[in-house]
Amino acid sequence: MLPINAFPVQKTEGKHLIVFFCSIAIQLLITIFTKFIFPHLATENWPYLFKSYGMFVLTYEGYFIAGALAGIHYSDVEKWIVSHIKQLFIATLIGIPTMVLYYFYNIYILKLSYNKAYEVHQPLIVVYALIVISNIFYVGYLYDRFVKNNKHPKLIAFVSKAQKIAFGLYLTQTIALSILRMMIIPIPNGSWYIWLIWPLATIFVIGFSGALCWILYNTPIAHYVIGRPLNKRGTNVRI
Repeated sequence: MLPINAFPVQKTEGKHLIVFFCSIAIQLLITIFTKFIFPHLATENWPYLFKSYGMFVLTYEGYFIAGALAGIHYSDVEKWIVSHIKQLFIATLIGIPTMVLYYFYNIYILKLSYNKAYEVHQPLIVVYALIVISNIFYVGYLYDRFVKNNKHPKLIAFVSKAQKIAFGLYLTQTIALSILRMMIIPIPNGSWYIWLIWPLATIFVIGFSGALCWILYNTPIAHYVIGRPLNKRGTNVRI
C-alpha cells in the first residue's frame, strides 16, 4: 500500500469505498448537467473554464479520485478485478453495441448535435469507461506475469519499445487525424458505411502516429528535445 500523506485521504482513511462511490456519483451529476442542462444556459459571460468544461480539471474529478484510491489500495483492486474479470469482459462486449445505440439515441431521440452526441461527458460513458479501464488493468496484470515468468519474450520486447513512444502517440495523433479528415471529407454525411471505415481509420491513426514517433525517437536531433542520450555505434545504452 502506498503511504497515505494527502490531507483528504488521511481524513477519509477507512472510508475510501464510500469516497469512491461519492466521487463517481458526483461525476455522473456533472455529466448529467453538461449534457442536459448546460446547452440550454446562456454561458457567454461565464469564466472560460466553466463554459469550456472539457478543459476544466474538476470535470474529471471522479476519474482522478478513482485512480488515486486504486493506487493506494492497489493489491485489493487487483484481487477484485482478477476475480471478476469474466463479468467485466462480458460487460465490455455488451457495451460495444450499447455505445452505438446510445449514439443514435442522442442523435435521433434527444436531437443532439453531432459534437454533443459523441462527447465523452455523458453519464453512460462514465460507467463504461470504468469497465473498460478495469479490463485494461487486467491486461497489465497479465503482462506483468509474462515479464516475471519470462514468457512471450517477443511480445515483451514489442511492448518495451511501444511504451517509449506511448505518450508521443497522444501528441502526434493530430497529424494523423488531420490526414484522415482530408481522406473522409468526400464521404457524404450520414453515410451508413462510414461505420465500416472506423476500424481501418483507427488502425491508420495508431499506425501512422506510432511510426512517426518511432522515427523521431531514433532521430539524433530529436534526442536533445526529448532528453534521451544519443546511442553511439558500438555501445549499448539502456533507457
